[in-house]
Amino acid sequence: MKFNPLALAMCLVLTTIATADQTLFDFSANPDTTHVKPKAATSFQLIDLDGGKAVQVKTTDENPYPGIRFQAPNGTWNLNNNTGIEIRITNLDSEGLKIGARIDNKGATGQKNSNTGSVTLAPGQTGSITVNFNRYFANDIREKLKGMQHSPWGKNTGMIDPAKITELNVFLNRPHKHHIFAVHSIKAVGQFDPSTLTVPKPFFPFVDEFGQYTHSDWPGKIHSDADLKTVREQEAKSMHDQPRPDNWDEYGGWANGPKLKATGHFYTAKHNGKWWLVTPKGTLFFSMGITCVQKKGGATIIEQRSNWFEKPIWENEPFKQFVNDAKAPRRGDYKGQALKSYSFYSSNLYRKYGDDWQSIWYKLIGQRLMNWGINTIANWSDAKLFEKSQTPYTHWVYINTPKLPWAQGYRNRIPDPFNHLFEKDVRRRATNMLRGTTDDPMCIGYFLDNEITWNTETSPAELALIGNQKNAATNELIKFLTDRYKSINKLNSAWKSNYADFDSIRGTKKIPTSKQGHQDLLDFSEIIVDKYFSTVSRILKEVAPNKLYLGCRFAENNPMVVRIAAKYADVVSFNLYRENVAGWKPPVEIDKPVIIGEFHFGATDRGVFGPGLIGVANQKERVETFKGYVRSAIDNPQIVGAHWFQLLDEPTSGRPLDEENHQIGFLTITDTPYMDMVNAARENAMKMYDSSK
Repeated sequence: MKFNPLALAMCLVLTTIATADQTLFDFSANPDTTHVKPKAATSFQLIDLDGGKAVQVKTTDENPYPGIRFQAPNGTWNLNNNTGIEIRITNLDSEGLKIGARIDNKGATGQKNSNTGSVTLAPGQTGSITVNFNRYFANDIREKLKGMQHSPWGKNTGMIDPAKITELNVFLNRPHKHHIFAVHSIKAVGQFDPSTLTVPKPFFPFVDEFGQYTHSDWPGKIHSDADLKTVREQEAKSMHDQPRPDNWDEYGGWANGPKLKATGHFYTAKHNGKWWLVTPKGTLFFSMGITCVQKKGGATIIEQRSNWFEKPIWENEPFKQFVNDAKAPRRGDYKGQALKSYSFYSSNLYRKYGDDWQSIWYKLIGQRLMNWGINTIANWSDAKLFEKSQTPYTHWVYINTPKLPWAQGYRNRIPDPFNHLFEKDVRRRATNMLRGTTDDPMCIGYFLDNEITWNTETSPAELALIGNQKNAATNELIKFLTDRYKSINKLNSAWKSNYADFDSIRGTKKIPTSKQGHQDLLDFSEIIVDKYFSTVSRILKEVAPNKLYLGCRFAENNPMVVRIAAKYADVVSFNLYRENVAGWKPPVEIDKPVIIGEFHFGATDRGVFGPGLIGVANQKERVETFKGYVRSAIDNPQIVGAHWFQLLDEPTSGRPLDEENHQIGFLTITDTPYMDMVNAARENAMKMYDSSK
């Protein structure tokens, strides 16, 4: 037989690729659980599942991150030849679960020496969590990329050495009740190719005059002003040919669907077992929105970065107008420094539309959204868009009243609803911020606040407990306890404490652990939360009686807070960052509609280095995941809308406030639509009201 060296070489390559995966745990092949350890508030056992063995994991709500640890049998795994880890999991619960995973080097925390991933599974669904390695690489360049969360090689924090992995954790994030899932197997996957990690020589400058990454190319990248004008012409033709999906009415509602009562304003109704928004003319409406619809996005710091930019066009007219003083950030590499920034997005709009770019943008953006299959201008958008708007919108009210006392871990502090300024500030800001919208048929309703850190069900009262005489909620707590117990001796007996009098409780850091003490904190927490939501609801209905109160945009699942919010909000809002919402339910049963205030997916194959909160491999996967998410939201009987965060990609070189640089937009920094996403949104829109799906 004739020897063929090429065939042998190919065989060796294929064999290498085929054997790249390493099995770390496979409980069907080896049921040994010696190196499986439960975290607090977690139990596990080996079970028979789907014809094999799996580790069944049961978690409770007594630990904010319950789960299970898988330790390297010999202290470490050397996975340097792989690209990541894949964990096969089945959701054994009665509701959808978002399950996280973290792989660790020695000394890992959530911020360093670890990489994370997650998967969302419907009840009974089996799937995989993939955690890709963010390796130590190009550290000398990364150290120079100040004010950027991500670099071309991954996140600039949380890097690991795949040759020294000590363990991995599979966990839930702040569950509100007991849950159950199973882990089948864990393996290292992918054949690492060192040539995929390279540093362009020279690396600096790496941002072009349009704000794009210079060292790669991709479909839709802008190379000249002529390219911008070509995109403008293509969009103009598309908007002319198809102003909106064929089965939409002027609001984006179901034109040929069921007709309910016409009230002249949006309202909610349950029709055939599913909640809906209803347009002013009585048609059913699913709110498909995009947040942050603004013309002034895309700003990035330009000071202290003289070698970053290929062509500093802001040094000359007419581009000087897009230079501004960025607000000094409270954290990060530029903490406390008010540095010059440049808005590449505004600059590109000027180059695309000319001197009249601002009025043209206002005129076109609503038409563009409807053309894309987007029927809602969502939160944090330019209020000038609402004037004579032809697109439905939501608005918001921001309040800045005194908060409950500060404690570690409270990112967005809870307002103190007992403070005498609270009601005044809500009324003043609602009156001012909502002016011109309260009688507008296109206005759906209002959010108030965003992602408050409610924490546990007793947290509001615990915060009040540590306050002083200046804290109104603390004073109310002392009155509450005095009325309940009458004598300090009775409280001390119930709390197993030793306070001299009721006033000496004020400012304590000793949280009662007795059953009655816990109940007291729970009861007073409900009083705080009820006061907050009832006050907000009452004032919004006074200011705008015909508009919907859309809640506070929960990022957490506190059952007590959600239950009380549902008493007063017309629609309860959640920011749900996960792959889909199939099987998703609120943390407590409520007979109210739900709107998703934020979700998104990002990839890193378009010159922006961050993948967002839910990253995917590439644009194709981004499109498919987006379509599936929206479809699962439409199919969920409680969900009446889903709002994508956000209109625009973040700057390649990071935004000034928090250094984020994620590829999460429907538009690039050059105002160029991601056409695959646009086509996916149009497809969703055409099927949105199709009862046959």
